[in-house]
Amino acid sequence: MGLRCCSLRPRRYGSVIHDTHTIASMSASWLLPIVSSVVAAASGGVVAEAVSQSMPSTAKSIVITSYIVWGTGVPLALFISATYFYRLIAHGAPDPQALPSLFLLVGPCGQGSFGIVNLGKVVKDLVYSSSIDLLATQKKQTAMTMMAQATYAGGLVTGLILWGLGLCWYLLATAIFIDHIWNVDRSYLRHRSFNVSFTALTFPIGVWASASNALATELDSEVFRVIGAVVSTQVCFNWLYVMTMTIYKAFDGSIFNAPELELFTSKHRQRSEDKV
Repeated sequence: MGLRCCSLRPRRYGSVIHDTHTIASMSASWLLPIVSSVVAAASGGVVAEAVSQSMPSTAKSIVITSYIVWGTGVPLALFISATYFYRLIAHGAPDPQALPSLFLLVGPCGQGSFGIVNLGKVVKDLVYSSSIDLLATQKKQTAMTMMAQATYAGGLVTGLILWGLGLCWYLLATAIFIDHIWNVDRSYLRHRSFNVSFTALTFPIGVWASASNALATELDSEVFRVIGAVVSTQVCFNWLYVMTMTIYKAFDGSIFNAPELELFTSKHRQRSEDKV
């Protein structure tokens, strides 16, 4: 699935290559094509852990592929996140219709953290439990043990760093979101303002909660357990809110309105007429 995501990425970015963009028009939705690779890599770690006892050789191949796919997603997501941070500094918060999309920046950090921690854990389990040869060297046992320990420790450190970056984005998005509700529009959470961008209140925060729980397990940390429990509870309430509003807006049909698509179509129609 991860390789499929990578193969589709050039097509997804066709509009980016051929269209003109500015920092002011940049949106957090630019992350969506890239997050698919991050999710696939994290899912690979889960699958590898599930088959590590029965099919260790297959688990080894899944882990190697997952690391590669992780590398195609997380670094690119960090590049776009840095650019979007500059966009926030230079042009301020996005329009109210796109305000919930700020939480999309939490997604790659949370899922990337969960994925790299879980992959390191699987590598350690493969070496210690299944004695899988991960290196082509004469002193296999010593080298394999050292590599497993280094990979596991490196995954934890990388996971902590990504989790910390996700915390920054989570706090920033929450502060901007609450500030808009408190100082601009007290009715922002009602059905009139609800749109598709509110779905960003579910998955990105949810994967960050998963990373918190994974770190809590590996580090045996009560702090991460509490944070994971609190954020997981928030995700449940967010999901119920989004589900209720989506059903309500689906019945009146307003959830399917997409004025940006009309603008996109008009631009391409104008471009075709100019070429003629």
